[in-house]
Amino acid sequence: MQIRIQSFFQLEEILGNFSGGLARVWMDPGVGFVDRTGTLVIEARYGEASDFIDGVAAATERGGLRGGGRLVTTGKTEDGDDEGIVERPYYVIDRTGARQFDVDRKYSMATPLTAQTLGVTETTWYHDEDPHTGDTKATFISKNYIIDRSSKVLAGPQPRLDSMIRQPYHLRSTLLRSYTPAGEPLRVPDLESGWVTDGFSIEGLAPYAELGDWLKTSSGFVDSKGNIVVPAIYQEAGRFVEGLAPVRTGDAWGYLDMAGEMAIEPRFEEARPFSEGVAAVSVEQRWAYVGGDGEFVIPPSFDLASGFSEGLAAVLVDGELGYIEPSGDWAFKLPWTSLA
Repeated sequence: MQIRIQSFFQLEEILGNFSGGLARVWMDPGVGFVDRTGTLVIEARYGEASDFIDGVAAATERGGLRGGGRLVTTGKTEDGDDEGIVERPYYVIDRTGARQFDVDRKYSMATPLTAQTLGVTETTWYHDEDPHTGDTKATFISKNYIIDRSSKVLAGPQPRLDSMIRQPYHLRSTLLRSYTPAGEPLRVPDLESGWVTDGFSIEGLAPYAELGDWLKTSSGFVDSKGNIVVPAIYQEAGRFVEGLAPVRTGDAWGYLDMAGEMAIEPRFEEARPFSEGVAAVSVEQRWAYVGGDGEFVIPPSFDLASGFSEGLAAVLVDGELGYIEPSGDWAFKLPWTSLA
């Protein structure tokens, strides 16, 4: 089987992070979970699934309306037929794939935050007629909440967020910008001319963005009280992990330390946050891994590369997909390839 993967986000969608010895993978005909040897231990029977968190994951059935989904009409085709998307109900599974409990059907997406709490999205669709063409157009508002196993709302809706989250792992990272996994609100600073763009690190800093002339944004870092620690002088910024944060200045990425000093000089085409002591970076359209000193730990070898989790990282190289070890050697390859 072949599939086309051309971006980091597609790689992240296809191959998940390891958690408790299991990783989410897309394998025909759906989403399943593999162990550290690449053995499929929970069959690929899901339409969508989150990564495991504290021993549980959220999933949906495969298939459209036959998988228990409901059709949300978003418009008309050129032939006048209804077109839309299928929202499928989520439920929670354990590490054996056994169904633990169902999530309220009104939520269009779900992901565990802990074994007891879930992040969920409620999407409300509106259908308005265009006064000029008479066509019916669909718009939506999505609101994110934290609920418990009984679907009781613990926190939300998440402030200042109304865009659609397309994958469960994105929903989790988005919610954790505003709340702890238990649903306790984080202090998100009310910036006069900017907004927080990612979660606060354990060091207490978060990247923020400001809108400047010609609708261009610049990025820096704030603390939990809204104090600007690093001014918005960078084109982009990621979150601090292990004391370092990726930032882009001009066309190159480097890494800042907690003092706001450039710890690793900008020389990368792309850069990801650190995980397990190394960070994935792109050099001359090949991905590599560097340590905290900026030196290559694994030389440029990959078409795409993700961060390490539990000692393994998902990569794409010369059409082959799988997970590597910290040495850069294959831990295992998946039995399908990526088209160029």
